[in-house]
Amino acid sequence: MRGGEEQQPFGQKPCQTESRSDTQLDQAPGPLATGLAQFARAHETPPLPAGFDCDTINAEALLNRLSMSEGGLRLPDGMSYSYLVLPHRKRPAMSPPVLRKLSSLARQGATIVGPAPQHAPRLSNWPACDGEFRVLARELWGENPGQAGENKVGRGRVIWGRPLDEIARADGLPPDVEFRGMNPSPASGFAPRFDGVKSPLDWIHRRDGRTDLYFVANLSRRAVSVRAIFRAAGRPPELWDAVAGERRALPEFTVEGARTIIPLDFVPKQSFFVVFHAGAGAKAPRTGTGNFPELETQSRLDGPWEVSFDPAWGGPARVTFGTLEDWTRRPEEGIRYYSGTATYRKTFELLPAAAGSAPRMFLDLGRVRNLARIRLNGKNLGVVWTAPWRVQITGALKPGANQLAVEVVNLWPNRLMGDAKLPPEQRRTRTNVQKLQQPGLAPLESGLLGPVTIEGLMNAADSSRSSPSARPRS
Repeated sequence: MRGGEEQQPFGQKPCQTESRSDTQLDQAPGPLATGLAQFARAHETPPLPAGFDCDTINAEALLNRLSMSEGGLRLPDGMSYSYLVLPHRKRPAMSPPVLRKLSSLARQGATIVGPAPQHAPRLSNWPACDGEFRVLARELWGENPGQAGENKVGRGRVIWGRPLDEIARADGLPPDVEFRGMNPSPASGFAPRFDGVKSPLDWIHRRDGRTDLYFVANLSRRAVSVRAIFRAAGRPPELWDAVAGERRALPEFTVEGARTIIPLDFVPKQSFFVVFHAGAGAKAPRTGTGNFPELETQSRLDGPWEVSFDPAWGGPARVTFGTLEDWTRRPEEGIRYYSGTATYRKTFELLPAAAGSAPRMFLDLGRVRNLARIRLNGKNLGVVWTAPWRVQITGALKPGANQLAVEVVNLWPNRLMGDAKLPPEQRRTRTNVQKLQQPGLAPLESGLLGPVTIEGLMNAADSSRSSPSARPRS
């Protein structure tokens, strides 16, 4: 936790009753902050160690809400922390009320990290406040703090001049989350993240009683495989997939001390929860079984597709695509600048042998821009809006002829760009968004892009509970 005086908290994580963050650092912005707090972990001062997270706290919350318990620094909502990190500035300032609070927390066992303040920021109760300031600062940092050191205060301590990762290592506190053996490696050309962190993976950790919930997200547009290490053990891990609305066991994991190592695979932009459930019975670690069952392609739906657009929005009522392609690459203006729904239809044959070759079958659309609803043999199989662009079709698929319909919806800018080229009386839209009416703008990629395949789940682990997240394609 980072703590300080005047600044309002920015990006403080939600506090929910009966749940808590397992954040290790509570950081407070300083009294001279402008109100625009740093949001990028890579630019925190001092730097946030890899594998740790923090919340920001202001003076009001520090004075009135933060307390010390056997489990560490705690907020009444249940959030708890290992360290309170003070602003690291050239001439840090701190008021006597905040110093009194820090002294109370330290005497109860808190670890406070940060340089000694140089002066009180206000003139209230001057000059008496200066005398109290010096007494409290000397109690916390000692007579002559120097550049680095540690001072014992009651059951707690004050540390300054040492990096946070060094303090955590000395305390035997491993990272909450660590990523090893990432493939592809972070140095292989991932686009820079908004916060300056080089890893394509991000995470957040919450705890509800004895249940640990880690949300892990692939922020990149590339598939990623990794061995993720979580500071949780003694409970078998589960994967909770919010997109599919399913949960399943992660059978392959190993235990390293108080941490669990789990091989994870992500498709582009995919995220899920890794949960260590309090009620789960202990299971022996397993290796080589695979957490992400293999999907084997049974057939590929190549060749022509019949596509229907809405003539009211400028598209043709029926056209044949010889192959799947981006609408913006078509020669027809009505398709190139179309925005709305288009329905792809195709009849395909499935041999009886293929229908029974796998316990469960899936339709993979490859890539879609931007949403798709899938119907097979008249059965609505739902909407896909992100990778993996896949639905289970076991109950709808049948040997012989199958009727497939895929309704695809794209975004509005293409129609707005197309209308900008037309006389006002011929336009189908009206807008005050001028940036989409500038000459030379390229329409956005749209449509069912494929390849579309029928895939079978070959080595379903715990297949009764979930559908697979296939191993990412290279």
